[in-house]
Amino acid sequence: MTKKILSLLVIILTVTNLLAQQVPQALNYQAVARTATGLIIPTQNVNVRFSILDGSVNGTLIYQETHATTTNNFGLFTLSIGTGTVVSGTFNTINWGSGSKFLQVEISADGTNTYQVQGTTQLLSVPYALYAQRTNLVAGNAISISNGNIINANYLAGTGINITGNTIAHNLVGGTGINVTGNTISHNLVAGNGIDITGNTITATTNSQWLDHANGIYYNAGRVGIGTIPMGNSTPYPLWVHAPSFGGLGHASAFFSGDDPWHAAIAIRNTTSDQQYTFMVGGATNAHLLPRNFSIYNSRLLKHSFVVEGNTNFIGIGYPNVNTITAPKSTLHVFTGDVNIEQIGSGIILKSPNGQCWRVTIDNTGNLVRTAITCPN
Repeated sequence: MTKKILSLLVIILTVTNLLAQQVPQALNYQAVARTATGLIIPTQNVNVRFSILDGSVNGTLIYQETHATTTNNFGLFTLSIGTGTVVSGTFNTINWGSGSKFLQVEISADGTNTYQVQGTTQLLSVPYALYAQRTNLVAGNAISISNGNIINANYLAGTGINITGNTIAHNLVGGTGINVTGNTISHNLVAGNGIDITGNTITATTNSQWLDHANGIYYNAGRVGIGTIPMGNSTPYPLWVHAPSFGGLGHASAFFSGDDPWHAAIAIRNTTSDQQYTFMVGGATNAHLLPRNFSIYNSRLLKHSFVVEGNTNFIGIGYPNVNTITAPKSTLHVFTGDVNIEQIGSGIILKSPNGQCWRVTIDNTGNLVRTAITCPN
């Protein structure tokens, strides 16, 4: 009997049921069995062996199975790879995403286990594979993927957020200017001077009177105040400070300090008269206004007109030159000029050793007059 050799004319790999919920774990295979001379072999029992090789036509065998089937009147037979009798390997565990896979087909035409190789071809993409490529999930922050298709979340609840099972909820509470309605957080903030609110964006307006400067900021117009409006005024001064009571301890309403070793100073200027007076406290290295001394300095005349000596609290008045400050020698020391008492009834009050007070004045002829008076309280 002439030996029958099967010639595979067509190999078709398809998948069916594309709308199924799970991907079928099988590949459809269809071929026509023919003799070596090309004649169809109809209605005959044949054995088929499928082998899946890894990497190349001569690659490592990773799965093999056999089928017993019968051709139809046209020599056609159809099989599902993955549903046959397993020889080696596990079809469901084949890693299709790692490297190329090749299918080797062998047929025994006489129904025995003597197989002849009919061909080896690379397995290309099929619809399910193309669809799976579109998913191509990659784990990220708080998301893990296991077994290739199981997605797990490892979210942790935080302030205002609760996680119960697969439910994420919030317990946020609205506050001043902020509303929480269901899952919506909104605001009812109102823009003010120098501030603009557009949607959820808060910005400083370009016409803000607060302007940048190399050493800080300054207010270009209007008024600046600290504390309540002083003395009940409806309109505060351009700059004012009003401090609350400190329990009668005599704290200053404002405090100014400086680290300059020459002096610390506050200047007051009137632009209409072009006059400026500076209140100074002498620093550690000031050779003219000694350390701890206080002075009123005329910046235009370059003269100290009033100096308090810090150690003795002596007061000096009338310094002829800014660089020749002399410490006062008594409680009141007039360095230059006269002491002018204009009203004839006023004079100098002196207290005698016995506690009696006398006012020394002058009469119309220039004579000194002593008048006993009650000592001032």
